[in-house]
Amino acid sequence: KNKFYYTNNILSTLDSYTFYIYLTHCIYILGPMSLLYITNNIIINYIITFAMITISSIILKNISSKVIDQLGKINIRRKEEIRWKK
Repeated sequence: KNKFYYTNNILSTLDSYTFYIYLTHCIYILGPMSLLYITNNIIINYIITFAMITISSIILKNISSKVIDQLGKINIRRKEEIRWKK
C-alpha cells in the first residue's frame, strides 16, 4: 500500500456524500429549520448544525440508494417482460 492509500479512501468516502451535504445544508443554515441561533453560544450552534447536516446527508444517501436500487430492479423486470413478449 502506498502512502496515499488512506488519503484516497477518506477523500473517496467524503466525495460520495458531497451532493447530499449540499442538498441538506440549506435546511439547517438558511431554511425554516435554521439551527444557527438555537442557543446563545455560537460554537454549540455550529456543532449542532454540523451534526444535523451530517446525519441528514447520511440518511438521505441511504434512502436514495435504496430507491435507485428498487427502480433499477423494476427497469430490469420490464426489460425481461418485453423480451419475453417478442
